[in-house]
Amino acid sequence: MSGRYSFLILLLALSGCATRELPPVSVYALHPSAGSPPPAERRGRATLKLAPLHGIQPFTTTGMLYTEHGTDLNRFAFSRWADAPTRMLQPILVEALERSGLFNAVLPPGSAFRGDLSLEGTLLDFSLHFDGSRPRAVAEVRFLLLDDVRRRVVASRLFHSEVPIAKADAEEAASALERATAEISRKLIHWLKPLVEQRRRPPHDSTAGS
Repeated sequence: MSGRYSFLILLLALSGCATRELPPVSVYALHPSAGSPPPAERRGRATLKLAPLHGIQPFTTTGMLYTEHGTDLNRFAFSRWADAPTRMLQPILVEALERSGLFNAVLPPGSAFRGDLSLEGTLLDFSLHFDGSRPRAVAEVRFLLLDDVRRRVVASRLFHSEVPIAKADAEEAASALERATAEISRKLIHWLKPLVEQRRRPPHDSTAGS
């Protein structure tokens, strides 16, 4: 009989573990920075088309990632993104480029129209880092500017942003990565401005040889 009772006790214990509720999954999204500058009054002449943002495989999923040694990537167990970072970044970049006034129009990925210029990007990092003296959110994107009219590569640049965080949790990480995205957007506009202005100059511009 004792063996039968032991079996029943074990069965009840296992059923209790199976019915224990897990914490709800928290879902986070990226939003344009609240401190974005107002739209520029003047507009450029060229049309820019943003290509679909690519990324290394971990950043094409909804997993919220962190690293403890700089090479390993792990997921937060009960937190995720509302969409893959590669897709969430696209409308934020389009809005920042529109507000800059550098272009007559900014075409989003998937547009059927062609632009004078196109901007390609690859997301290389979008995670929380524990591998330093202080936790930090890290975003890194490489951009390539192409002149579709003259069929040439204009320039490329790697953009990196780190935002220290006070707490090593998913909510803090989401907020910090949103700020890192805003910083990369500002750096991108600053980098594009002289490239676009140089393209506006006619080939016989006398200032080119002065």
